[in-house]
Order: sequence, then structure tokens, then C-alpha cells
Amino acid sequence: NNLDSYNFSLASESLQQFTRDEFADWYLEIAKVEKNKDEILLYILQNILKLWHPFTPFMTEEIWHHLGDNKMLMIETWPKSEFKIDEKSIVGSQQIQALIVAIRNLRAKNKIEPAKKIEVTLISKENYNLIELQQEIIKNLARVDKLNIIKSGDKPKNNVSTVVSGVEIYISLAGIIDIEAET
Repeated sequence: NNLDSYNFSLASESLQQFTRDEFADWYLEIAKVEKNKDEILLYILQNILKLWHPFTPFMTEEIWHHLGDNKMLMIETWPKSEFKIDEKSIVGSQQIQALIVAIRNLRAKNKIEPAKKIEVTLISKENYNLIELQQEIIKNLARVDKLNIIKSGDKPKNNVSTVVSGVEIYISLAGIIDIEAET
């Protein structure tokens, strides 16, 4: 839409935001966890190159040829949306991202080293199935050693907590900080 209305700056900003904040920050990291995503990642990368080509033609052409395609990128067809958008999946992905970001922020706020594996308890009735399904992604991207997922229950003691997307997040401080000194 931005290209059609000659808003080239907005088009490049949107593309930059997607490439950096969605593709690099999330898709690639999740693909490392899920494995066997090379085909879809290549498809996305090829389409990103097509979209970037009007802005950086020489760079995208060079990368295109390194991907093994002998045809010129500039004569490739412009990408079109071939898939029906699944709003439920988008909302679910955003909720998982929000959980991971919240866990990372709690770690940072409490000066827990990013490399240190932690124990996290998530309490959620509505999002239980989604969290259960995506627990490996949460564990890997949030650097969680033990992930407890429960529908309801007592709040764990000696934990720091926050709430995001209706999910209560508790990070155990046992063995991480001196609770008496902090108190």
C-alpha cells in the first residue's frame, strides 16, 4: 500500500521493522528451536529480498545469487499474499512473544544473568493449552530450565512476578539471590 501511494520512506521503514523485529528476532530464533524449517525460512528470505530489491538493488541481487538462483532477481515476480491470514495464530504468537519478553524483563529488573537458567511458573486458565503447546519455545528463548504450567493454584513463595496477557508469571529466586539480604 505504501509503495502504491508513493510513500517510499514508510514502505522501507515497515520492511526494515519486519526484517529486523519479526524475521531476525523471532522467526529465526523459533526456527532454531523447532528445527526443519529451512524450506519456509528460505521462502520468506527470498520474498524479503524481492521486497527490498527496489531499495537496495545491488545488495539484494548479490545475496540472491548466493542463494543459488541463476536468474536475475529484478525479473522475479513481485510477491503476493498466497495464504489466508489466521488471526487466532497471530494472536497466539503475540501472546507467546509477550510472555517471553515479560520473563526477560523480569530477569533484567532483578539482575539475573541472561545466561543463567531459571525456574518459571506460569498460571493461566485461558491460555493453558497455547502455553503447553509452545513450552519449548518459551523455555529456549527465555532461558528457562524448569517451566511449570498450571491452570490455577497458590502463588509460589520467594518469587518475583508480573502479569501479561492474563498469564501470571513467577520466577523463582531460590539459589539466584540472597533473599534475606534483599529483604
